[in-house]
Amino acid sequence: MDQQNDNNAQRQGVLELEQRIKELERQIEKKDEVLRREIKTGLHQESKSRELLDEERARRIQTDQRFSAHIQTTEQLDWERWNWNEKMKEEMEESRNAQAREKVLLQERDEALRQVLVQKKDHDLKQCQERTAWAEKQRDKANNKVREMQQEKDEANNKVREMQQEKDEALRKAVSFEKKRDKVLRQRGDDLEQKNKILKRLNDELKERDELLRQADSLREGKDEALGQADSLRKEKDEALRQLQSSSMLEFFVQCQTSLSSKLASEPDSCQRGSIQATKMTDRFKPEKLHRFHGCEQEQRAVFDELCKVFPPELLVFTRLITVIEIGEMIETIASEKGLEMFLWAHVERSARQVFSKLASADKKSTVCKMYGEITVIHYARNLDESIGMTGSAGEVPGAATTSTQAQDPVPGSADRKTKVEKDKVFKPDGLYVCTKPGKGRGRNILLFPVEIKPGYAVTRQLIALLKATDTFGTAKLGQAPQPGMNLLYGALMQIYDYMVRSLSSYGMLTTGEVIMFLYIDWSSDAKTLYYHVAIPGEPADDTTGAPNDLKEAAFRSAVGQYVTFVLMTMKKCRDMDRKQREGVRAKLTKGDLLATATKAKTGTQTKDSDTNQ
Repeated sequence: MDQQNDNNAQRQGVLELEQRIKELERQIEKKDEVLRREIKTGLHQESKSRELLDEERARRIQTDQRFSAHIQTTEQLDWERWNWNEKMKEEMEESRNAQAREKVLLQERDEALRQVLVQKKDHDLKQCQERTAWAEKQRDKANNKVREMQQEKDEANNKVREMQQEKDEALRKAVSFEKKRDKVLRQRGDDLEQKNKILKRLNDELKERDELLRQADSLREGKDEALGQADSLRKEKDEALRQLQSSSMLEFFVQCQTSLSSKLASEPDSCQRGSIQATKMTDRFKPEKLHRFHGCEQEQRAVFDELCKVFPPELLVFTRLITVIEIGEMIETIASEKGLEMFLWAHVERSARQVFSKLASADKKSTVCKMYGEITVIHYARNLDESIGMTGSAGEVPGAATTSTQAQDPVPGSADRKTKVEKDKVFKPDGLYVCTKPGKGRGRNILLFPVEIKPGYAVTRQLIALLKATDTFGTAKLGQAPQPGMNLLYGALMQIYDYMVRSLSSYGMLTTGEVIMFLYIDWSSDAKTLYYHVAIPGEPADDTTGAPNDLKEAAFRSAVGQYVTFVLMTMKKCRDMDRKQREGVRAKLTKGDLLATATKAKTGTQTKDSDTNQ
């Protein structure tokens, strides 16, 4: 039966090999057909080239005829014709040689293909024969193994008979051993009965001891419960004392986020009644490109790590946590954009100023950054010419930028004052972060960056999710409808970019409290590109590696942490500013318009920038 199965398997293998050979032959025929088609195509192309050559010859003949008309003598005409005939003979000879070479190459290629196909077929047949021989050898080996297994089976039967005899002998011995064991077991039963009596007496004694132990455990549990209540009271006392005393920087940041910033939840319609309109950006500096501000978060983290070294957890110098909690309980609902602005200045920027004021005294070696003076915010940009001056020299504050000279320098004459008033109508950011150097006089305040505050509906998380890097700022792709509300976001970005360009600042900030956008302009390479980085306070980033309840990570992600690290980053990144170079770059930048369409809203007040729609 096994041999028949082997024979069937071998036949099946031979049939499969024959099918494979037929399949290879079909593939070879297909390849031959493809080659024939290629040869026909080549011949067709050759005929076309000949026709083109004939046309070229006809054109040359016409050209020569026109040219020969200008020849004045018959001798010159004959000489030119003789030259032309010689050239034509050479070209005809070269064409015939090329055709002959092409035919020879085609014949050689056909011959080579036929040889390859024959070799392939011979190779496949040889492999088939080798596999058939190998299958016969395997069948012979299998038959030999069957014979060997039959011999082993006979030997095993003999061993089974011998083992059966040994088993019978062992059973006889086991019967005699069983009788002896019964006798021994009866003796052991008597001994066990005596032992059971002794064990019963011992169990009674153990029950009495267990009862005493249960009573002791109940007393111990009552003691542990009393100790637990005492520990709970002690922890509550420690927590109350901790809230009553000054806090560390990390606890202060997290508590500000929990009690203050997290309560900022303005509805998109709460700041607007009637129609929502973006600021009409007319004749403003407009970026051409919008790219991601890569590396911003890494630089902020580096600054934050240095801050943690200057203000370790054991250093308690910030506002008491109970005070922050009480302030948070008094926060009312924000019903206007002005209320939003007051909320951010009062609860975020003021908290950040605590760090700036304590950093100068705590960081004596300037490990975080060199503090040239007091960092503060100017809320009324129309007073720029009185509060912000130009630096005395390029080395006083590295990298510090001031507002444009048109808005700063005192210019006599009524015409110049009129120009200044027109500039004030355009340059009116919500705030200017400045570093105020000690002393008096002009040039003490060095501008770090402008800040623009927008209501929640202007820069929403949904709009941020739709925002992508682009080389055509504010322009929808052809055939695509603009996303609802994107004009509001583009208008806000264009407005802060205009403020950054007018003030020659490298950095800027656009915020709604719930969303913060950190902005950057590279004046040295491409001032037409606006770089942005988005931070959502209180929410971890997608690539964060910290634990979910990590106090340090929560402090860094807080609104105050983001403000502080970005401001210090701008101070730390300062370099000597070539003012003339930036003014030259600004002079080459183009201005443009961004007209937004109005959308319906339920409630709220008109946006703060409506006065710029002039």
